[in-house]
Amino acid sequence: MKYEQWLTNPTRCKAMTGYSVEALQELVPYFEQAHNEYLSRYHLNGKRRSGLRQFVLYANSPLPSVAERLAFHSILLQTQSLARTICRPVWYRAAAV
Repeated sequence: MKYEQWLTNPTRCKAMTGYSVEALQELVPYFEQAHNEYLSRYHLNGKRRSGLRQFVLYANSPLPSVAERLAFHSILLQTQSLARTICRPVWYRAAAV
């Protein structure tokens, strides 16, 4: 789902990300600053760069804007914590066997 579609469907945005549309829009500039600062110093695999470089979003990227990347990370964090909550009893039962 594209970021522009989130703006027209506030219920789905809240369900998938845990944030309202307004809150998500307020986070975009802060996320963009932190995102660009991190990727100017580190590679995507987490290794430190030898020098500073300006981060560039490529046109053929699957997440072509910073807002799309914020939505992706929000969904990832929301669903990951939900999966842990649901699977935790299964892990405890497996460990007890």
